[in-house]
Amino acid sequence: MGIAASAWAAAFVIRYQAEIAALDRDIAAASKAAQMTRQRVASAETAVDRAKAVRLRKVSTIGAVQILEELSKILPTTAWLGDITIDDGAVTINGLAANASELVPLLSRSTVFTSVTFGAPVTRDPQRGAERFQIKFKVAPLGAPGREARAP
Repeated sequence: MGIAASAWAAAFVIRYQAEIAALDRDIAAASKAAQMTRQRVASAETAVDRAKAVRLRKVSTIGAVQILEELSKILPTTAWLGDITIDDGAVTINGLAANASELVPLLSRSTVFTSVTFGAPVTRDPQRGAERFQIKFKVAPLGAPGREARAP
């Protein structure tokens, strides 16, 4: 019976080794699928985070139309804008005014604009009888002191 028991034990071991090898292949395939799923989840979470950031930025800032509206309320009729650049909340305006030095204090009083400064020296344009100016400022985020939240 020793040989039969040995043969049975050998067959038992071989059968279980084959099952263990099959389980190892199944585990490897499942691990690969799980890793791909984790990567897809991470990619989706990154996309959601980006979308949230864009939405938050849109809700927390005002658009170009509101900036132009605020400028039209503040600037005197003796000032003319020739160029406006809006880049991520930083605004630069170029133009002509009868008295450019009065513009920075006027813009500084706005609850919409902050850090108002001349971006270049004021120069006299004798041909137009006005002063050429460049003014830079930032747009205050919604929710900042003095700013009320607006619907997007």
